Amino acid sequence: MDVPVLDEASARRLLARHADALPPAVRERILAEALGNPLALVELPAAWSPTGPPGSWAPLPVNDVLATAFAAGLGELPDLTRDALLVAAVDRAGEASEILAAASLLAGRTVAVDALDSAVAASLLRLDRTTLRFPHPVVRFAVLAAETPARRQAAYAALAQVLTDHPDRRTWHRAQSVNGPDDEIADQLAAAHASLLRRDGALAAVSALERAAQLTTDSVTRGHRLLGAAEHAHGAGRVRLAHSLIDTAERQELNRADRTKAGWLREISDAEPQPGPAQGQPLDLTELSAGDPDLALDLSLGAALHVHRSGDDPALRAAVEGLPTTNDPRHLAALALTEPVRHGRAVADGLPWKETVWCLTDSDGFRLHGTAAHEIGDPVRAVDLFGRAAPTLRRQGRLGLLTEALLAEAADLLLLGDWPRATQLTEEARQVVAETRQPAMVAALACTDAIAAALRGQAVRAQELADMVAAWQRADLAPTLRLARGLARLGEGRYVEAYEELGPLLDRPHETLRRQGFAAVLPFAVAADRVGKAAEAVRVLASAEEAARVTPAPLLHIQLPCAHAVLAHDSAAEELYLTALEQDLTRWPLVKARTEHAYGQWLRRRRQAARSRTLLLSARAAFERVGASGWAGQSMTSGAGDAPPSASDLLSPQERQIALLAAEGLSNREIAERLFLSHRTVAAHLYRAFPKLGITSRGELAPLLTTLE
Repeated sequence: MDVPVLDEASARRLLARHADALPPAVRERILAEALGNPLALVELPAAWSPTGPPGSWAPLPVNDVLATAFAAGLGELPDLTRDALLVAAVDRAGEASEILAAASLLAGRTVAVDALDSAVAASLLRLDRTTLRFPHPVVRFAVLAAETPARRQAAYAALAQVLTDHPDRRTWHRAQSVNGPDDEIADQLAAAHASLLRRDGALAAVSALERAAQLTTDSVTRGHRLLGAAEHAHGAGRVRLAHSLIDTAERQELNRADRTKAGWLREISDAEPQPGPAQGQPLDLTELSAGDPDLALDLSLGAALHVHRSGDDPALRAAVEGLPTTNDPRHLAALALTEPVRHGRAVADGLPWKETVWCLTDSDGFRLHGTAAHEIGDPVRAVDLFGRAAPTLRRQGRLGLLTEALLAEAADLLLLGDWPRATQLTEEARQVVAETRQPAMVAALACTDAIAAALRGQAVRAQELADMVAAWQRADLAPTLRLARGLARLGEGRYVEAYEELGPLLDRPHETLRRQGFAAVLPFAVAADRVGKAAEAVRVLASAEEAARVTPAPLLHIQLPCAHAVLAHDSAAEELYLTALEQDLTRWPLVKARTEHAYGQWLRRRRQAARSRTLLLSARAAFERVGASGWAGQSMTSGAGDAPPSASDLLSPQERQIALLAAEGLSNREIAERLFLSHRTVAAHLYRAFPKLGITSRGELAPLLTTLE
């Protein structure tokens, strides 16, 4: 019988009953290796021993129950088959030719492929063309547990001799074949971790650095390598493993820089960081940069993340700014996270454009440049850069960093107006967070959902999400929550509350403005206009005007012209609206729709109904396309003297009839035959109908007419 495995929720419940006393990192490891098998979920915790083999890559110990259930018949196999199974168990690549060659060295005679037949027949191994696989991870653990440590080390050594064309893998297997410290192999393995990351993923880099630390004699170097492993574990979304490695590192003799880095690394992966300044005296990054510029850049990024997430820290802010100017993506991201307005122009100048982006070769470059663009308020470039980083992050299994990139890109797409794509990214992030259980990302995901709900006019949902995230008391998410509440109130037509929510994002010194304040410019102006506080809003927006003179942030500059128009006196408003619409809004459909809507409402209030119709219909069609149907329908009528126009209001009876037939896909000649007209008359009616409807093609007829009807 082929018994189905447990789903993740059931597996976690079963594991909790049998492994509650085990460390969190061990529980996560058992959950991953059990693959939903109930027996493994019960017996692996029972077999666990804290004195077992160290290292996150080390095989889990098995007991007799597991050995009997998963590897029955292992002891009856021929010696050559046992040799091949052992080599396959210590090797993760599964290449049959390499395994057979190493097994031949281990056995001292040739091991041919037919030696595998009995293992395959006993369901201990699967041979897929040229690849060997174990049917379940516990089978591999049982094979390793049945052998002596000396035999396991001999198998590693044999593989190392075979892998002459794969120096990084060879170094890894050499590192498993030795007893006690070996600084030469440790240095080689630490140097190989970057290429292992590119080829085999983040967890391979974690294993390499963790094993390198075990082979290292110097305590300071050992702690440094353990922190490097923890950093990659965080990048992979393995928060509990990262904390376990940080704990081990902090038991070493860390230097001051590594001790600082350990605190910041723990902080950025914690669900609830402690607000306030960092403990102890800040490092002199300028002095450190002279001796070790790479370490200084790493620490500057950590300092910036601390400042961004936990609140203002003038000493750390000054330390980041004191570094020499460079276009290194770590430095640009650090400047953008700490002082996005003051350094906005320098960061923007250092970011790659489409013409120069080809020179970037790694996902970290794309991701950090995307972070810098995101923070300074350049969502168009941020989306392009995050989109280039994501495929490599997925391939390398860096799911923690992938989640951050997906949510930042989704937030930018929401502001730009590409809501279908934003939804796709948010759903992928939701799946990754559910898989990796990153507590810090749960709040960030809910925050993005709150903005999406507010923009879509789902005010109750937006408020619920904002209240949930507020309980986390995260300083970095507070401005986004205020933006979400303000947008939700605006969508409901509760303009006084929207004005009060959005005002604090802008009513502050210009150098302290952030991208959430940039995003609030136009919604704040609309709310101010509706509650009769245009003059006060002009004073509040003076800070944004000052920021616009310092930073080139498109998110700010693209909205200010429309905000000026909304708040202007009637004598100047129309010219300002036209100026706002003359901007290149190709990548900004949401801003364009809001501007057209505001201009159309302004015209309607001045009894220019004919001119307002085209603008209001164009805005409504744009809102429908991005998914804001509820908000669009409500906002169309808010503050207006009459209801939004229907197709009958805009078109003559014959124009409406022809438009409906064209929307069904009929050609001009087919419509002419049905209505007993000439095809030229049909074309003329459509020619007059399109401008009235605010469209330019037949393809736009069907969704627009459905909305109007």
